Amino acid sequence: MNLRNAFSKSSNRRSGGPPPERARPRTSCGAASQLRTSRGAAFQLRTNCDAALPLRTSCGAAFQLRTNCGAGFQPAHSRRFQAREPLPHVQRVIVLVLLLFSLAAPTVQAETDQAKVDRLFVMASASGIRYTDMVKPAKDSLAAMGETAAIGLTHKLNATDARERLTLADIYAKIGAVAVPHLIPYLDSAGEYMPKNAARCLSRIADTSATLALIPKLNHDLYSVRSEVATALGKIADPRAIDALIERLADESDSDVRKSCVVALGRMGHSRAVPSLLYCLGDPFFGVRQSALIALTKIYPPPVTDLLATLHRSTGVARYGAIVALGNTGDERARGFLLNMLDSDEPLIRGFSIEGLLNDSTVTTRDQIVSLKGTETDPFVRAQIRRWESLRK
Repeated sequence: MNLRNAFSKSSNRRSGGPPPERARPRTSCGAASQLRTSRGAAFQLRTNCDAALPLRTSCGAAFQLRTNCGAGFQPAHSRRFQAREPLPHVQRVIVLVLLLFSLAAPTVQAETDQAKVDRLFVMASASGIRYTDMVKPAKDSLAAMGETAAIGLTHKLNATDARERLTLADIYAKIGAVAVPHLIPYLDSAGEYMPKNAARCLSRIADTSATLALIPKLNHDLYSVRSEVATALGKIADPRAIDALIERLADESDSDVRKSCVVALGRMGHSRAVPSLLYCLGDPFFGVRQSALIALTKIYPPPVTDLLATLHRSTGVARYGAIVALGNTGDERARGFLLNMLDSDEPLIRGFSIEGLLNDSTVTTRDQIVSLKGTETDPFVRAQIRRWESLRK
């Protein structure tokens, strides 16, 4: 005999009554059900149809739970439990609805300006064909934010990715001059990318308010920064930067920086740059020589006299460059001089003279080149003749 049966029988003897009945289920029409726990406590559960479920423990404690019209969970024979009155039915429904709504409703939080700028920049700098349609709208949205975007994007100036750097420049170009004061401080940043990206963005904005801040950076320790600054000054085309560019060109040892200075001076088109550009016609780096040749054709009025003087006193590549630059000016004096050079004993002089006449389609020039074609044996000169003829077809 186990302890539970012994305890149950002894309780029945003391009380003199019969043992408790087994659980009897009661239906919703008033049927009752009795459940027995390990200690025999009896509980009574009443539904909305007054159905009761008595539960009995081994110590005889009885409880009654009613759900209809506010009836509570009440102990019948035990002091260990106290009755609790639940909320009315309508209040329970309201509380339940509010609870469900609070759990289901999303948390709404206002997007900060910085978060919006960062989100739009990710879209603007996205790569891949499937993201193409969102790139331009994102750039336009950032541009519409104006100064807010200009400030928010400054932490992106340390970007090393080519696409992000190009995207930054595009956006700042759309924002315009209002962004200049926020970019200038980053020209003094340490490292390479932040000052270089700031200079590139300023060059795209092309506002003269950045000129005085850019000029000192032509002496930056890093050649890539110097080159970017020279390019920016050229696109801004502020005459106040001419002397600084000429000085940098004379002292610069890096060919990329020299080329950037030459291109910048050509963009400005000022006659003060002519001597420096003529000197660069003899630069050992082809990119610098070719850029100087193109820059000289952008000077107005055309420096024909200076080019003729350079042609007579120079030799080698400087002389050849002066011949081509002279022809590109389109000046009548230049055309007559080049036609005379077609009779030179030097094949290179004849060949570069034809290159200088590529844009000349006058009858005199055509007849002289056709005549030269019948007697010319040098491969370079004959190639230049074919090039001239191909432009007339």
